[in-house]
Amino acid sequence: MITEFVKTHNVKDAVEFGCGEGRNAIYLAKSGIDVLAVDSSEVAIRNAKDKAEGLENARFICSNFLTVDFEGRKYDLVIDSGMFHHLPPHRRLQYRELLKAILKENGYFVLLCFSADEDGAEELDDLEFYTKRNTGVSFSEQRLRVFFGSDFEIVSIKKRGQEMTEEYIDIPLLYGCVMKLVEGLIK
Repeated sequence: MITEFVKTHNVKDAVEFGCGEGRNAIYLAKSGIDVLAVDSSEVAIRNAKDKAEGLENARFICSNFLTVDFEGRKYDLVIDSGMFHHLPPHRRLQYRELLKAILKENGYFVLLCFSADEDGAEELDDLEFYTKRNTGVSFSEQRLRVFFGSDFEIVSIKKRGQEMTEEYIDIPLLYGCVMKLVEGLIK
């Protein structure tokens, strides 16, 4: 999904939330894009730094992405590799404000999150999230459109399957979403 996107857009700099061991960030850096990649796992960041050795345009930070000081910098692209669906409801508004603060006008946001609906997991309301102590929430397409639609133009929301072997059944577990920050968007 990221490969397709950067080939068709003029991305010069990007941030990735939940970068893990740096697969997307390293790809972007090798494509000439300045990347700031954030993950809360010290082991993942250490491995990412090892894999990215020699790439001066890739910077990795071990931190909670909600607490990173972006120093007023704005980016062409923000990638969320599975962080949004782990946020408790009271942090989702902070998350959306963070996106608006660090994206350039007409910048893009790529989101991978658990899908609800017919083939995905059950969607929980906010009270269920707290009472069942879930670690991840799935979202319906409608819920994503409502949550992000006041600030973002929804470019696409598509179900994405997982790479499956014969041991697994192919079930679309994730939404791959592309959104564009549009200042003054009126719905």
